[in-house]
Amino acid sequence: MNERAATESPVAKRLVVALVAGLVWLVVLVFAWALQPLSDSMITGYNERESGGFDAVVVTTECNNLFASEARDSAVALPEFDFGFDFPRPPCEKTQSDARVAFALNIALLLGLLAAWIFAFRGWRADTADTESALPSDASTT
Repeated sequence: MNERAATESPVAKRLVVALVAGLVWLVVLVFAWALQPLSDSMITGYNERESGGFDAVVVTTECNNLFASEARDSAVALPEFDFGFDFPRPPCEKTQSDARVAFALNIALLLGLLAAWIFAFRGWRADTADTESALPSDASTT
């Protein structure tokens, strides 16, 4: 049995397993979200109600996922509008760029968590090793 395995406590092993399992679960969640197709909803204009006031005309466009090179499938036609309505911006471009930023922030957060866990665990292991080495051994007391 090696010296490192002999000094690890069951609590330390469970802690490492729990942290690794949590990190893997977070990675699965982030990548599962990133692979889903996006959608973009925009207000394209307003219709006047007979009773007064206005109702917003909202159009939802299906977009590609954030790993696709194009923001949306250009083979799918955009809806035609009546009454001079139009998209206020190109559909899906902002949605995809915002999703890419969110994905990059999620990855940076995961890497930060991993670095913090490694740093904390190494510091905890060093403290444990220093404490154990400071204790008198049985051979030196006799």
